[in-house]
Amino acid sequence: MRLKRSMSDKVIEGFNILEEKMALKENFFDWVGGLFHHAVNVPTASLNTIVSELDRFDPNGVRKDKVGGVILEKSSVDIHPGKKIVNVRTESENKWEQFIQFFNIDSMLIPDGEYQVKIVNPIIRLSRGAYFVKPFNYNSTKVGMHCSCPDFQYTFEWWLHEKFGALPVGYEPIPYTPSPGSNRPPRNPEHYAGCCKHILALIDGLSKDGYIR
Repeated sequence: MRLKRSMSDKVIEGFNILEEKMALKENFFDWVGGLFHHAVNVPTASLNTIVSELDRFDPNGVRKDKVGGVILEKSSVDIHPGKKIVNVRTESENKWEQFIQFFNIDSMLIPDGEYQVKIVNPIIRLSRGAYFVKPFNYNSTKVGMHCSCPDFQYTFEWWLHEKFGALPVGYEPIPYTPSPGSNRPPRNPEHYAGCCKHILALIDGLSKDGYIR
């Protein structure tokens, strides 16, 4: 016996078809965009690389000691599966903006094996609006990062770009130039590509939430 489908079943089916078309379209444009991205900026640093550079710049751990006092708000995580990029954004209580971009992230539409970290794609929000990824590897996953605070921009950003290309796609570093007549020494004379306390706090939060292992 063939059961007559209800109107709600037909609506759900229609949404699923529309969603699949949107996903294919998004993945196609992500893929095309990824071709241009990889021709311009391929980060070569992991989180471990950058934090190790910070340890050499700041052997007394001044920035690490301040992480507990950082409050991050307005967090968001989104994925662009065609480009294989995951974006993580936050804002600190004093309105500095943090951004870490994770590269070469494979994803699945259903959880399976190590693919257990759920990330909602902001473009597809109908019946199936999430992808599942493996936790990002602290030692090997390549990253680009940015924080709008002065410590990051004027101490580390230029050297992150010069040494590792480790800025998010589309970001340009601010070269540090002394004020006219200033005799202050350079902020980072050994050119260490580290990060600020806000980025450290974001890394710590992502680790606690299972995004990083």
